Amino acid sequence: MQYEYASTVDLVREITGRCFHDLPSLRDIRRNPDVLLGIDGIGAVSAKRIQAALELGIRYATEPATEQPVITSPEDIILIYGPRLRDLEHERFYVLLMNNAGVITDEVMVSKGIQNSTLVHPREIFREAIRRSASSVILMHNHPSGIREASHEDKIITKQLVEAGRLLDIQVKDHIIICGQSYLSFAENGWLEE
Repeated sequence: MQYEYASTVDLVREITGRCFHDLPSLRDIRRNPDVLLGIDGIGAVSAKRIQAALELGIRYATEPATEQPVITSPEDIILIYGPRLRDLEHERFYVLLMNNAGVITDEVMVSKGIQNSTLVHPREIFREAIRRSASSVILMHNHPSGIREASHEDKIITKQLVEAGRLLDIQVKDHIIICGQSYLSFAENGWLEE
């Protein structure tokens, strides 16, 4: 016998009360919607719908406002993109295109990798930056492992991209790695000048 919920609010209370102790633990649903199947009244289709609703909520909460904020620090990027990237199981590499005012005009996912690596090439990064007339870019990817450390490959590709940007007169302002609840900024560490 399946339980009939009086309202969506009742269902949310049931999910958070029985399965999770706090809202951040809901990220388990994002990775595996099957954790919901133990709740009366939730089948496979409902579990997928709840997972989709959670993803929509995350995107809504992290979508930049219509009036784009000026990016002045890595924390500005983390506020927008941290919730979207920190719980993913595979690396994703993005280039954030910026105008002269320091506002993100567009984001481009350049590659989606396996659990611990992704491949990027300068032509993919700068093709979109040139096409969309970006004056600068911020590179960004996630570490699904949560390890707050730049790999040797991260440093090599960043150096190549900084050099390519100089030739094209498109400044690489930062390379930010989202590592779980933390991040690593090449600009803060002075690694863009190496």
